[in-house]
Amino acid sequence: MKQNKSALRNSLAIGARELDALLDRLDSSASKNTDLGREFVRMNFRNLRVVLTLENSSGGTTMIPVVAKDISRGGISLLHRAYVYPGSLCTVSFVGSDEEKYHVRGKIARCTHRGGKVHEVGISFDENLDVQNLLGLDAMDGACALEKVDPTLLRGWLLVVCASRIDSDLIVRQIEDTKLCTRVAKTIDDAIVQSAKGCDIIIVDQVVGEQSGIEIIAKLRSQGINAPALLMTTDESEATKHAMRLALGDGCFHEPIEQHRLLQAFAEQLIIRKQSKKSA
Repeated sequence: MKQNKSALRNSLAIGARELDALLDRLDSSASKNTDLGREFVRMNFRNLRVVLTLENSSGGTTMIPVVAKDISRGGISLLHRAYVYPGSLCTVSFVGSDEEKYHVRGKIARCTHRGGKVHEVGISFDENLDVQNLLGLDAMDGACALEKVDPTLLRGWLLVVCASRIDSDLIVRQIEDTKLCTRVAKTIDDAIVQSAKGCDIIIVDQVVGEQSGIEIIAKLRSQGINAPALLMTTDESEATKHAMRLALGDGCFHEPIEQHRLLQAFAEQLIIRKQSKKSA
């Protein structure tokens, strides 16, 4: 009896359809036990063609074709047919959504039996990975790498461009535990004056007076203000995302304003993006 070649490319000997059904079941089970205390956001990364290379104590290596379940900035979850000992050194090799080949060193953090022949292997990377580029994520969709944000690591000057006193006061209250200092501008002219004093991040309401937030961001860029700029908006259309790219904006923060998500958005610009630029 001939076997499907695609099914032989991973240790579970399953194809894409079976993989989807298996991962749907595992994801459903995991959603009931969500750990909001983890550092990095886990992102869907269903990939049949991943190679796990284990380093043996004898000095040799063992290459195993496995299945990827999800990935984060700090690690990856793989599915394998056998138990793998935690603490083992390894390298994970795969092709990302950006078509780049990745070879990431790490260590087996855990191995959990998920039923039948399926084991979930958690790997901690030696160095953080730029998952946004790897997965081809759009910054305008508000994708964030950090699940848990330490507010005290957020520091610098924040410029809030918002005509509504209620909304600007809400943002100020949400960042009380951070090291961010705040300036508020209610008009585009005021925003130019305030930003010239120095700022590390800017958040702009979708409409300020008679101008759109995107127009304000474009104006700030024309004045040489290059600090990361986010748009607060309820509009998730492709037209808005495209306009933000043309204005050289850095991302969208979708309202309503929630503290956890706001801190994630700021951390993405002030921590994650800075780290990525330094390593580039």
